[in-house]
Amino acid sequence: MTREWVDDRKANPFDKRWVMRCDTIHASGQRCTTEGNPSMVQPDLELYVRLGWHIGQVYGDMCPLCLAAGYVPSSSPHKLMNLTVKEVQQ
Repeated sequence: MTREWVDDRKANPFDKRWVMRCDTIHASGQRCTTEGNPSMVQPDLELYVRLGWHIGQVYGDMCPLCLAAGYVPSSSPHKLMNLTVKEVQQ
């Protein structure tokens, strides 16, 4: 899942903040390094939809840079992806 605890990748096991991470695996085999700002609550998915992310229903979130580079989401989209930008901004 891409909405993870910051400490899932960091040395500090007590850093209990959430961070949004892109799940794209590049041709090199490396995962995209794009991630959102850590926060004390789970990431606001509506914000990420407004910013152009593909939000997966369970996994497979993809940042706008990877989408623009031609990577195609392989996951089912989150229900928020069906909303128009106007609906998301409300």
